[in-house]
Amino acid sequence: APILPSLHSHLLNLWKSTELHQIRIHLLYTLKVLVQSVGTPSVRLFSFFATLLRWCLDPSAASARVSLHDLALDLWLALLQCTPSPFPKSSFGLFDACWYSLARPAEIADQKLSYVEALLSITGSYALGAGGGFVTDRLAGTLKLMFKALGTSCQPHRRIEHLCAIDTLLSDLALLMPPRRFLALFHPYVAEMILSIAREESKKRADG
Repeated sequence: APILPSLHSHLLNLWKSTELHQIRIHLLYTLKVLVQSVGTPSVRLFSFFATLLRWCLDPSAASARVSLHDLALDLWLALLQCTPSPFPKSSFGLFDACWYSLARPAEIADQKLSYVEALLSITGSYALGAGGGFVTDRLAGTLKLMFKALGTSCQPHRRIEHLCAIDTLLSDLALLMPPRRFLALFHPYVAEMILSIAREESKKRADG
């Protein structure tokens, strides 16, 4: 841990001094491994990581940055997993600044599974770090639209993968949120999804 401030300073200088995409990819990977190795002390540099992540995940940035999204999400998740509860207030500004633009329902179904899983895992980590009260009406509304988009993917194998990722998040939220609020927010989605799967199975049997 004592080496962390010095090492992070060198990495930051290297980041600023280069515009080479491949070098920045390697730097993001190195930072993720550093966070995972150091653990909780890395949280002291949350403001540094937040600035870097906002830059990488800026939806209005040039298309070259989009290829940094997966690694940036991995770094974000690694940082959250090292952050003790309750999360510092500064961490929620990063969520509000980046998460909603990354979880746009119109685009989410076309993203790689790793991207979807990372977004949902980040959501679960924040809920765990802040308690069930983290799930606001705005967040729940975006999640339900996101779930609907992922659940109607035209490729069956992708639908199953997406539904497994959604199920993991909902299982976590069900344990963290007051039961009535969880049911009020997510029961209609769960019920509709069960009915949809049942209809598909009935159609398969009828066609078979």
